[in-house]
Amino acid sequence: MSVAARRHHDVRDDVIAVSNHIADDSIDAAARFPDAVEATIAGLRAFPGKGSLKHFNDPRLSGIRSYAVDGFPNHLILYGRDADGGITVLMVTQGSRQQEFILRRRV
Repeated sequence: MSVAARRHHDVRDDVIAVSNHIADDSIDAAARFPDAVEATIAGLRAFPGKGSLKHFNDPRLSGIRSYAVDGFPNHLILYGRDADGGITVLMVTQGSRQQEFILRRRV
């Protein structure tokens, strides 16, 4: 049984920005990235506990998990569980970005 998946309003821009960055090296990979993100989110809907629990200093970020985008191991989806059992995708990013700084503005 799949749960609901919500997306922070900046996630679309995240996917575009990452795709543009990937395009610097491979147009084909950049074209595949948005579909890979959607497929990964579908997997998270089916198994919302997947991924690694992240540990941030800001207590508002407790419970946030990360999971690599299918086929793009250096790119992560950061998400939280909702009270209704669903998930909210908060960010799609390259793994090396300063995640906590960005997430603080999204919770």
